[in-house]
Amino acid sequence: PEGPLLFLSDANGVSVLLDPQRPHDPGQWVRLPTDAGALGGSTVRDAAVLRRDVVVFAVEDIGLVRWDLNGSLAPGAALTWADPADDTWSSPLALLSGTSYEFRQTKALAVAADSTLWAGGTNGIVRVRPLETGGAVLLNTVSRRNDVFVDGLLGDIVKDVEIDGNGDLWVGLDAGLNRLRLRDGELLIDAYVSLESYFANSLADLYTTDIIRGLPGGRLWEVAADPNASRLLVGTDNGAALLEIDPRPAETPPDLESAYLYP
Repeated sequence: PEGPLLFLSDANGVSVLLDPQRPHDPGQWVRLPTDAGALGGSTVRDAAVLRRDVVVFAVEDIGLVRWDLNGSLAPGAALTWADPADDTWSSPLALLSGTSYEFRQTKALAVAADSTLWAGGTNGIVRVRPLETGGAVLLNTVSRRNDVFVDGLLGDIVKDVEIDGNGDLWVGLDAGLNRLRLRDGELLIDAYVSLESYFANSLADLYTTDIIRGLPGGRLWEVAADPNASRLLVGTDNGAALLEIDPRPAETPPDLESAYLYP
């Protein structure tokens, strides 16, 4: 909220406005290189700030590219936005052992509180732990649900992702919303759709009508959070819905008064 703005483009890569109060000053604009060894392409779908000096970009047909704008300088050093000489760029992350997820088609990124990275695209979503080298360690992979006994997403193509104030991930797809919750190492998946989407996407074979909520009909396009991540705005073809996120209750130890040993 108090620093430079990054503008992502489907034709011109990434432009950085150093001082948002001076947008008409040409000296306040920096354009990141799109050639090999940098972004590698000009269509950039999303970005995620891993550290104050490190940004990961989802570059279409290229993969995930890590940009360290300070290079070898310490993470706490003054940020050198306008000095490309000390920038370091990782090789693109396109494929990762253990998953068929296609990083080159990533559409949306989100960074969790534990610095892990969620990436969603044309064949589901993955959670990885980014490495300084630009690679990553695979933690979770989730694809479309095709079996009533195996949980998964409402669809194949992820449109947007957002993390709420409880640290849970919300995934926007054409059919509706999925919420992914990590609890004691287990990944729990909730689904929410409009009445129209429930029948238009033939979901009755996989879900009960309990997933039908008051979402606008039509395809879902975007999910955005307020600064506290306590409210989410969900945009669809037919309008928008505001979701209030209840704080996660504090975990309390189990009540053992009624416990007994047998035999």
